[in-house]
Amino acid sequence: GGAKGQTSGRGPGFPLPQPPLPSTFTHDHLTGLREVSYDPKLATLVSNPVRELVQLRNGTLASEQNVRVAPGTPHVVPGTGAPADASTADVVLRIALPNATSTAAAVGVSVLANVSAGAPFGGILTIVNFSAPDANGTMTALASIRTLNPCGSGSEGLVQASFPILNGEAALDLRILVDRSVVEVFVQGGRAVFSKTFAPSIIYVPDTHVALQAWGGEVLTLETIDVHSMGCGWTDPPWQPHPQL
Repeated sequence: GGAKGQTSGRGPGFPLPQPPLPSTFTHDHLTGLREVSYDPKLATLVSNPVRELVQLRNGTLASEQNVRVAPGTPHVVPGTGAPADASTADVVLRIALPNATSTAAAVGVSVLANVSAGAPFGGILTIVNFSAPDANGTMTALASIRTLNPCGSGSEGLVQASFPILNGEAALDLRILVDRSVVEVFVQGGRAVFSKTFAPSIIYVPDTHVALQAWGGEVLTLETIDVHSMGCGWTDPPWQPHPQL
């Protein structure tokens, strides 16, 4: 436990266009320092950002509680779009689990999203599809991440991973780290983890909204969401090829 590592000597915000790494913890690249630990409840490894990243938070762009998100009515988090800038942000949210789960119930969180007529489009979208609990009360949920077309239709780069929500757990926890061309998502304490890289010069993201959407027949409750702005972690600007711990 407590192992820390970084691949290819790359720092946050400097992805390389190479094939995905052969890891259950990442899609495109392991772009930042992570802590790998053993979860005794699952009898397996989970992965989360190193705790030092919290020290890079330099302000709060948004903070909300008990927001109802109805299917077909997206909730755009105030304070995350222009003139504010959530293109480098630490997003932490907690969503109450559906009361009557079914394969149709799902929640999505968009970052780096544009907004037109109140509806978000473009950016990076993370979706969690809920399921009915098994006989032991454990739900096998399906998480996914994709890059949305900035023109408002279609997506690419879909990656999926299943993870458990255990009996007695009442909420879905997500942490999303945004660093302009890199988005990293940590689901339910690192049980599923995604890295999504893209080139802003090609997939242009003119805005930085955070937005939530629900699908299925049930209104979901966003218990809490905090969007923190982030500063630079490098001591020698603009970046270090061999960062020191």
